[in-house]
Amino acid sequence: MSNAKDEAPDAESAASEIEDAQPENESAVSIQGRYDPRQGAGGYAPIIGALGALAVPGIVILFTVPTKPTPHQLQLMTLAAGLLIVSVIGSLIGSISLAGIAAEQELTANIPAASMRVAVPVVVSIVDMLAAFEVLSAIYLTESETLFALIAAAGGACAVFFTAFVVVDSWHAGPKDPSDRKRYIRQPWIERYEDAYKNMNRVTAVGLAPIALGMFLRSFHITVTTSSPTINSMVWAGLILSIAGALMGNRRAAHAPTGIQIPLQPTEAYGIPLILGLYILLLMIFLP
Repeated sequence: MSNAKDEAPDAESAASEIEDAQPENESAVSIQGRYDPRQGAGGYAPIIGALGALAVPGIVILFTVPTKPTPHQLQLMTLAAGLLIVSVIGSLIGSISLAGIAAEQELTANIPAASMRVAVPVVVSIVDMLAAFEVLSAIYLTESETLFALIAAAGGACAVFFTAFVVVDSWHAGPKDPSDRKRYIRQPWIERYEDAYKNMNRVTAVGLAPIALGMFLRSFHITVTTSSPTINSMVWAGLILSIAGALMGNRRAAHAPTGIQIPLQPTEAYGIPLILGLYILLLMIFLP
């Protein structure tokens, strides 16, 4: 009898240890292979902020050219300065927005969508900085215009790819509580891990198609002559995209009063990379 009494507590303690260890094992398995956009945003924020600081010396150099430039060179200098200023603005508001996403305590369903929108000023900042170097090459290295233009497009293509990759890990974001998940608006196209990868490839193709077209046109020197209207259109397009992306991204990250989480929508996933690709196509056509 005494042995039975002694074994009972041991069995109960062993069972409790198994129950305590089970959630850790389950969580370890469920987290494996997943990417947390919050941690990624926190890591990207200082990098993007430093990117804007790199554009400042270029702006200073443009405004301190000692020689007397020609009217055409003045136009190109105006374009280069405008692109660099947009790059600074995009990097600053993009880094602040990414830091806001990193401060989220839970991986809610709206974070992947907000991350894609906030990526718009970041991509514009990267592309405009590279495009400004292409404009400088048109002033000082006229034979290398096409090379630097293709480099700017390649940098934009990489940035669009990273933006589209958010789709992969959007499928597991959302409320964890079963009662909250009943009110969760989930789209079938991101329900499974496999579907998320398939759609990521499609989103990437949609975003890269205009860039590939722009690189093709640029390789054969199919461009528009640089003028004041084209300069204004390029600078204003980048500025409007940056500000709109940051504002819409922060609004998308806000928590709804009803508590219902809205996941990444197909229009967002496909539309944002497409808009960025069309903007890079515009640069390939209008850059000198």
